Amino acid sequence: HYTHNTIKPHIIAALLANPGLTIKQLERHFKGWTDELAINNEEILESIFFMIYFNEFRFDYEELITTSSKIYLRTDENKVESLETWLKRPNWLSEKPTTIESVSLVDLHSYSKKQLETAEKRLEIIKPLINNATEKKVVQVASQNNVGRATIWRWLKRYNEEKDFRALISSNSQSGLKKAKFNEELLKHGVESYLKLEKPTIKRAYEIMQSKALTLNKLNETPSYQTFRRRLNLLEEKEVVKKRLGTRRKNQLFTQAFESFPHDNWSLQTVQIDHTPIDVLVVDEQERLVTEKPYITVAIDIHSRVVLGYALTFDSPSRLSIAMTLMNCVQNKSSTLKKVREVFSEVDEKYLRIIENCEWKDVYGLPATLHMDNGSDFRSKDIINFGRAYNIKLQYRPVGGSRFGAHVERFLGTLNKRLHSIKGSTFSNIKERGDYNSEKKASFTFNELEAIIISELVYYHMDFHQGIKTTPIAKWKESFTSKNPLISHGRNLPKNMDMFKFDILPSEKRTIQREGISLYGIYYNSEKLRRWIRSKEPTDPHKSRKFIIRYDPRDLRKIYFYDPEVQKYYTIRSNEPFLLRLFQDKPLSLWEWKSVNKEITTLGYQQVKTKQKLQLISVQQDMEEIAVKKKKSQRQLTTRRKRRVEQQKEEKRDSQEILVEDNLEYFDDDMEIIPYESDGVKIKKNYMGSWNFEEED
Repeated sequence: HYTHNTIKPHIIAALLANPGLTIKQLERHFKGWTDELAINNEEILESIFFMIYFNEFRFDYEELITTSSKIYLRTDENKVESLETWLKRPNWLSEKPTTIESVSLVDLHSYSKKQLETAEKRLEIIKPLINNATEKKVVQVASQNNVGRATIWRWLKRYNEEKDFRALISSNSQSGLKKAKFNEELLKHGVESYLKLEKPTIKRAYEIMQSKALTLNKLNETPSYQTFRRRLNLLEEKEVVKKRLGTRRKNQLFTQAFESFPHDNWSLQTVQIDHTPIDVLVVDEQERLVTEKPYITVAIDIHSRVVLGYALTFDSPSRLSIAMTLMNCVQNKSSTLKKVREVFSEVDEKYLRIIENCEWKDVYGLPATLHMDNGSDFRSKDIINFGRAYNIKLQYRPVGGSRFGAHVERFLGTLNKRLHSIKGSTFSNIKERGDYNSEKKASFTFNELEAIIISELVYYHMDFHQGIKTTPIAKWKESFTSKNPLISHGRNLPKNMDMFKFDILPSEKRTIQREGISLYGIYYNSEKLRRWIRSKEPTDPHKSRKFIIRYDPRDLRKIYFYDPEVQKYYTIRSNEPFLLRLFQDKPLSLWEWKSVNKEITTLGYQQVKTKQKLQLISVQQDMEEIAVKKKKSQRQLTTRRKRRVEQQKEEKRDSQEILVEDNLEYFDDDMEIIPYESDGVKIKKNYMGSWNFEEED
């Protein structure tokens, strides 16, 4: 302190006399006084930096302080904050931009070998003239190297301005080459043809350009194929990807995916949820025949990267799988871990205990924010109402912004890659699968695959995670054991778990008929429903009333009916005979029921004798044709018969008129006239002695 008080007045005096001295110049200024004041250079520098810290000099703290920095005494007119105050700013890193944000230069690798060699040769020529150039020396160097004097001066000027040998590289890389002549409009048309989502090949785009040139009668102005390729190679890669692969793919490749997430300060602050198909074919329990690939839905905590919950289903992603995942999020994982023992009881007891006693069993809770994509399943009414009821913020990614869900998508990708090593894997694509016969190799049932996935989750939570520099389970435990209020929070569990269960279960609206309530082709009935059978809407007596029901897709043996009057849920069981017989002691999941129902339908169709059925239809067609022919024939016969009878009647009348009129004169009154029979007419004498004429049938 004594030394500083001795040096400080001399520093002030020197700066008052010569404002803007550098630290190095101050050192020189004190050089002659060091012996007289009994001080050394180190003490002088300490005193200078002591004055800097206490704001006695005027500095721009954004600049780097070196021995070449100029120093000015601070006056009242140029007040600035002290270095200490500046360093204590909460946002001092982001409040001001750094002095150098970017450097504009052409990277050395962008030059050709020939260009670099030329620049190096030019530098060797002008080296003797740098900082020592005279007209005489320039002329001499130009003569020795067979270069023009003006060229030497030009090279010197460029190099002295930039102090970089890149300044000696010619800006015209095609210097000396004759410029090719072709139609730029045609070339532009060819480039536009190439930049399409249909992804035409370069050759196809070139042919389209040639076709255009032929139409315009400018075929001789078409650029060569090599010129066209070079022009395409000069296009910005980002623009090519956008035009040929789409904006989403461009964002995936060229938009920065930040490792840090904006809301990951503590566990359960933000949870990402997403689905993916599992790249493994499974077989059925009975005959071990291949069925299909299941889907997995995963909820992952951003802060700790633990898997908060999951659901494995055969159905494609829907609100059902989301409900099952959220249900798993709030449950202790003990029952989940026991599934491994239930399926693989043959495994060594020691390893089964390791799985059942792992620390992942204590991972449960409700998130403050649920981060999801924009799928319709995440925007269902059930999910929105659930968020409102439990104060969970539903945050949706921007459309096409899959990078904003990078944590959960990366986990799902890693999980699928690890599962590629088991029997029945379909791998990620055909190329990766190669000659591997996935259907032939498939060995795991649905429950066995789930047990494998559970073991993978146990392994994952015990493994080192590069993103958080520790294991996920250790990071999770820190949030509930740390005394730091910034990272220590609760699990946000609902107070009424029964109500939570009903709120998260999927809901439907159904009418109540005499048979009860129908859901997925299964009927449910109870005394609780009797008073509501065929009831009508209170506001519309012509419309059947629909009631809210909820169901657990993991067990369809019962549903939950909400009575609007008493505002209470009642459990309604199914009385279907097959459920009572086959699933009395075990649950029937929605996916099992759909599979069974599909199989029953398939078997029913197989019982149909298709060939005989088609033959019968053919006979029916023949019968129809025969009936039509008979009808037509009968009509014709009836018509001919009527025509013949009419003709006979006409002939009879004509013959009678002739007999009466032409022959009466030949007979006396006493003579008996005996008529004769003609074709189709019979005569018969009646009891009065008269003759009757009768037509034959």
